[in-house]
Amino acid sequence: MKNSTTSTPDHGSASARRAEAHRQAGLHAQRARRWDTAAQEFERATVLSPADALMWINLARSRMALAQHAGALEAAQRACQLDRTSAIACRIAAELALQMARPAAALEVLRALSEDAPRDHDYYTALGNALFQTRQPRLAVDAYFKALALKVDSAIVHYRLGLAFMDLAMDLEAAECFRTTISLDDGATRALALSLVVQTNRQACEWTQDAADTRALLEAVDRDDPETARLLLPFALISIESTPQQQRRLAERRVAGLTSAIVPLPAPGPRRPGRIRVGYLSSDFYHHATAVLMTELLERRDTSRFETFLYSHSRDDDSEIGRRVRAACEHYVDIRDTGNCAVANRIRDDGIDILIDLKGHTRDSRMELMSYRPPPVQAAYLGFPATTGAPFIEYFIGGRVTTPPAHA
Repeated sequence: MKNSTTSTPDHGSASARRAEAHRQAGLHAQRARRWDTAAQEFERATVLSPADALMWINLARSRMALAQHAGALEAAQRACQLDRTSAIACRIAAELALQMARPAAALEVLRALSEDAPRDHDYYTALGNALFQTRQPRLAVDAYFKALALKVDSAIVHYRLGLAFMDLAMDLEAAECFRTTISLDDGATRALALSLVVQTNRQACEWTQDAADTRALLEAVDRDDPETARLLLPFALISIESTPQQQRRLAERRVAGLTSAIVPLPAPGPRRPGRIRVGYLSSDFYHHATAVLMTELLERRDTSRFETFLYSHSRDDDSEIGRRVRAACEHYVDIRDTGNCAVANRIRDDGIDILIDLKGHTRDSRMELMSYRPPPVQAAYLGFPATTGAPFIEYFIGGRVTTPPAHA
């Protein structure tokens, strides 16, 4: 009987070679903008080489191109876990989380980046955005200053710094940031700043350039430039001498810009029996004017006929009014770190009959969520005393001031 030896193949090395082959095929498909094929190739690569952060980064990029944001974020987060020094993975994950209205997830990723990893302008910008959206404006200001130290002519960072100063009630500083933005940019970011420079100067009782700023804003509204107009903020027109036509035109363009890529959910099925289910969507269920005005209304409703859901992306300030408004309803759903599509599906699953948006075109609005059309009827109320311009909102609940009969 002959002695025999059997060589054991290096499966790890073979898998790595196959994974690299799939990665190269994915890159080739990516260059040809065949994103479906690219994603499939990168998925195969991650199966064969699951500990390689680069494979997950490539997969995240392809899924981003396919607008598969949840899957892209999952892949980017996996890359971050595998390589805490990867600034690229960190940036991609943070940007995706912010796009999905999940700022806490973005902040977690950014803070997990290794201390040894380089931090550039983009990192500090994303950090500032995450801090601002998690309502930490002082820390956001610090992050934005670090971003500007690396790129002083970044118009968008000057604009966002202005927003953070607004949150701190530092209106003169905010106005200066917006004016700097206007001087640095002649496109989209300038349009954003135009909307707020008038507001912040007026709040600070600084009238020196008010007439010129107001004129520039209204000229931008009237200009036949949909790309610029969709970035102007409709709230800016409420306190200046604007016409209903200007307000509607700007609101319609803003909504179109926010929701053009969103595909509504399929039409809802038959209504479930029982009480009418009413949902309210807002970020103001804390010690805020909206909660003060809403609480007794909810407490006095006919609970035998109406079942109420609060879909809240509010901060929790543990205030008496915050506790009261939550206690006044049967259901309180915290959606602070849940993406719009997921919330829309939750609202559909809850069997909501009427969804009422309490934000309109104000800060922290999630108008995009409404465009999924989760319930059969949607309305706007209270927070924004003007038209939303949204074709997916059927009703505006107003009075003689906000909806004058003469305008009917």
